[in-house]
Amino acid sequence: MITERAMLAAVHISIWTAIKHDRKISRDIADQHGAHQGAGRYNKQLLTNSRTSTSTRRLKPQPRRRREMP
Repeated sequence: MITERAMLAAVHISIWTAIKHDRKISRDIADQHGAHQGAGRYNKQLLTNSRTSTSTRRLKPQPRRRREMP
């Protein structure tokens, strides 16, 4: 019977964006301007080649529909 041979599976797909939150700069800028620590978020790009970042965006997976077997 199918109920005796079924298997559950889950898939998680992710991709490295080559972007890192720069906490030190974010904190320094907030202090310089007297703003709340969460007022700004500054990121650094770890790869400067724009072609590389474009290709990673293109490969980003689209949301998938959940499929269940009847």
